[in-house]
Amino acid sequence: MKNTVRLAAIAFFASSLAFSSAAYADGKSLSQTLTGPAKTEFDAGIALYESGDYGASVIKFRAAYEQSKDNRLLWNIANCERLLHHYVKARKLVREYVANGGSAISSDDKNSAKQFLEITESAVSDVKFEITEPGVEVAVDGDVVGTTPLASAQIDVGKHVVTLKKEGFASQEIPLVVIGGAGATVKAEVVRAVGHLSVAAGSSDDIEIDGKFAARGTFDGDLPKGQHNIRVSSPGTSPYDGHVDLGAGEHRSITVALRSGGSKIPLWAWIAGGAALGTGAAVGGYYLFKPGVDNGAGTFANGYATVR
Repeated sequence: MKNTVRLAAIAFFASSLAFSSAAYADGKSLSQTLTGPAKTEFDAGIALYESGDYGASVIKFRAAYEQSKDNRLLWNIANCERLLHHYVKARKLVREYVANGGSAISSDDKNSAKQFLEITESAVSDVKFEITEPGVEVAVDGDVVGTTPLASAQIDVGKHVVTLKKEGFASQEIPLVVIGGAGATVKAEVVRAVGHLSVAAGSSDDIEIDGKFAARGTFDGDLPKGQHNIRVSSPGTSPYDGHVDLGAGEHRSITVALRSGGSKIPLWAWIAGGAALGTGAAVGGYYLFKPGVDNGAGTFANGYATVR
């Protein structure tokens, strides 16, 4: 109830501020001093504001500011952000307006800005972040607030979604409820995005993954998501070389049986028309793939493919 009353007070107070009334030494208003593209964007912003489209009005006022660098436009943008309940953004803009305004801002305008900052203080809260991994991008409702290590950030009151992202790691979305004047803490363990790969070969076969020896006979373990090169070899046999695309949380399996001597015949030659080649054809080995495993020549999405 206290927060509801406080927010109502913010709305009542801020409604009287509307647009910046600061004037230059010649006493002219924004609509009188802006020219060219800046004036066009400003007029569009006013029309959108009066129609209640405050989000679009922010875009137009921001465009006018970029064209003119007229500090008074920051107050207009802040007022729109306030109406969108973006109090953190509004407070930042008001501070910038005061800091950059210099003598162009009257004492009444400075006092209004001070009151706005005081009355909206309870509409934001400091949220602490305890994230296990450094270099994680932290966003709140799609807006990036920092990269870990991040001690804290000011967040508007209300319900939010915190998104954590880092290349090679599993992304997370964490719901957050912020209560005005009360702190909150977001805790998360960020782990690598991995899949699970099982490779079954002969007991004396060497298994290499991405050019490094991984196991002999059988490999069963987690790997980072993405494509991995697999090689199975043994003295006196033709080696198997292939690759597998591993998704996060996915379990893939490959069974490889090597045979001695001979040369490898392309996979398509064995399965064309659904019949194997005639007897007497030489082959270096045969490979049994579970669904979705790519041997370098093609992926079998359904059933098994056996080459002999």
